Amino acid sequence: MAHPRSFACHGRKNLLYWPHKYGAEQNDFTTDMFGRTLFTFLMGLTMTLGTPAGAQEGTPQCTHIKASGHPDYPPFSWREGDQIVGTSATLVREAAKDLGVDISITYGGHWKRVMNRLTKGEIDLVVALYKDDARERNLLFGSPIVHDPVALFTPTGKPIAFGDWQDLENKRGAVVLGEVFGPKLDAKIKTLTRLRYAENINSLLRLLDLGRVDYVIHGEYPVLAAIHKHRDAPTIERTAILGAEKSYFAMAPGSACRHLIGPLSEKIAELKGATFAEKVRADFDRWTRTPSSAQAAP
Repeated sequence: MAHPRSFACHGRKNLLYWPHKYGAEQNDFTTDMFGRTLFTFLMGLTMTLGTPAGAQEGTPQCTHIKASGHPDYPPFSWREGDQIVGTSATLVREAAKDLGVDISITYGGHWKRVMNRLTKGEIDLVVALYKDDARERNLLFGSPIVHDPVALFTPTGKPIAFGDWQDLENKRGAVVLGEVFGPKLDAKIKTLTRLRYAENINSLLRLLDLGRVDYVIHGEYPVLAAIHKHRDAPTIERTAILGAEKSYFAMAPGSACRHLIGPLSEKIAELKGATFAEKVRADFDRWTRTPSSAQAAP
C-alpha cells in the first residue's frame, strides 16, 4: 500500500517536495537542488519512425506547421498569452526550426477543443499528449518526449488507504475533462462510478479544497507546479502513484506536413540530450513566475 506524502514543510521556499524515481524517495525542492537533476526521466526516448503512408510524390508541400497544445499542463505545455510554451513546445519548435520549417504554436482553447481541432485537421500538430486506442486510430504519433507520473491526490490529513482500485469505489473523485492517461489507467478510471470533471487543474484542486470530492487523479508534475505557485500552506498530499505514461507529440493524418514526423522525432531526441532535466527545471521556474490571469479558463 502506498504511503501518503504530505507537501507540508516550513516556509514557502520549501513548500514543494519533488518526486525522485517516481515515488521511491522525495527530495526537498530548494536551491540546493539547482546543481542536481530535477526529474528522473528515461532519457533517449527515441522512436525511429518511417515516413507515414501517403507522404509520397503528390503530397502537398509543407510551408508552415500550425500547432497547439494543452493550455494547462506545466512544465511541458501551458498557455502564455496567445502562445503555448513549455518544454514540449520548445523542443518541437526548435526541431522544426532546425529542419527549416516555419511553425507557430498558439493557444487554441481548452484541451478538449484542441484535440477536436487536431482530429479534424484544423491544426497540424499537438506538442504533448498521451496515447489511447482512439487517438492511435486517428492520429500520427511522433517520439515520446517524457515519462509523466500519474498520481492520486487527497486533502491533507484525509488520505485514502489505496491498495487497489476497489478502494475508490465509494469515494467521490474528479479528473480534468478531456484528459486521458493511457489505455490501462483509462480503463481503471472508467470503472469509477462517482467521478466528476473539472475544466482545468485549478478547478480540479479547488474541488478538493471545497470538500466536494475525496480525491483527484492527474499528472503529478502539473499538480506539484500548481501547488508550488498558488499555495502558501499545504492542503493536498499525494496518496499514490498510479502509473507513469509517455507523453508524445502527434500530427493530423491529413496534414501537409505529416511526412516530417520522423525527422521531427529524430531532431527532438538530439535536442533533449544531457541537459533535458535543466530545460524542464527552467520551464518549471518560468511557470511559477507566470501571472495567474494567463491561466484563466477560456
